[in-house]
Amino acid sequence: MLYKDIFNQLVLLIGSPNRAWEKLAGDMADSVKKDYFLLRTLILLNVAAAFVSAVFEVYSGASFIRILLKPVFVAVVCLSSYWLVYFVFTEFLCKKFYIEPSKSVSIRLVVYSISLLLIVNAIITLFPGLFFLIIMDLYILYIVWEGIGRCFTSLGENKQANLALIFTGSMLAIFFLVKYLVFKGLPD
Repeated sequence: MLYKDIFNQLVLLIGSPNRAWEKLAGDMADSVKKDYFLLRTLILLNVAAAFVSAVFEVYSGASFIRILLKPVFVAVVCLSSYWLVYFVFTEFLCKKFYIEPSKSVSIRLVVYSISLLLIVNAIITLFPGLFFLIIMDLYILYIVWEGIGRCFTSLGENKQANLALIFTGSMLAIFFLVKYLVFKGLPD
């Protein structure tokens, strides 16, 4: 999978989640490898953004240790958030709504749902003045809604809406809570 393909998938997902999930639901061959490649790419994008922003912070008096630790902390936040969201989805939400997705469907839903969150985080890390873009995280609800509709066709609209709301809320809460707790240990 090339980076150009990843970019095109993400643009399609953000521009038209309905068409993106149609395409993703039909393409399940080697899906776990592709999904993890996308996740690794987005995590590396966040790590690179954190490194660049930490280098610019040196000019404002930040320590050299901060330059080295900030990208590591960002990688920890991204990876732990992904695994916690995956765990909450598979162990709690799927059991609450009586659905049994395959591992590849669960991974795909979590990776593509968290992708916009990681993209917005990388942009805000590079350009802190664009903090208002955090409101884009609410668009994740629509992406999750479309993904759940395509992945779990047996759910009714009421259950689909409840699952999308709870899943999106838990994903945002987990990400920001983990980010707050991890960055609390970052030296000045």
